Amino acid sequence: MTAEPSKDVPSASSNLTKLQRLPGLLAIIVFLLDQATKQLVLHLWPTPGSIGPTVIPGFFTLVHFQNRGAAWGMFSQHTWLLGCLSAAAFLLLAFFFDRLTERRPVLCLCYGLLLGGIAGNMFDRFFRPGVIDFLFFYFRDFNHAWPAFNVADSAITCTIILILIDGLCRPNSPKPETEAPAEPPNA
Repeated sequence: MTAEPSKDVPSASSNLTKLQRLPGLLAIIVFLLDQATKQLVLHLWPTPGSIGPTVIPGFFTLVHFQNRGAAWGMFSQHTWLLGCLSAAAFLLLAFFFDRLTERRPVLCLCYGLLLGGIAGNMFDRFFRPGVIDFLFFYFRDFNHAWPAFNVADSAITCTIILILIDGLCRPNSPKPETEAPAEPPNA
């Protein structure tokens, strides 16, 4: 008599299938959250350059800034080129996803976050005058400020930090053993 597998215990292949879907779902959630918050900013403060409510005095304010460039406004005259580079990065990450993540759950989630962040800012570069930034942190006054950013930027930054932490904290993989040198012949 053969025992039938328990229906309560998920198989390894079903766990792998769930793991493979999770980064895509996370990317979609990040993209939708990014676009929903940007739409809210456009609705509440339609004019770029608008200063919204202060959330924490002397530290955090909501704004509506448009960034036509990359980080800190670099390459602001090349929005379409940045959009094309974003599209290329997105496609390369998606194509090499298994190789980059090594099928490790932490890296799968990290790259899911990254893909969602790239997609959010890429959408702005192709379909809006620039990337909409609305989270503005500063110290005491606006002269001592960090550049405004958005949900997509946050996802990209968190990904980089998590991958760095993972790389620093993960035990080194075993190195392949090399052959021992041949013993010299007895003279």
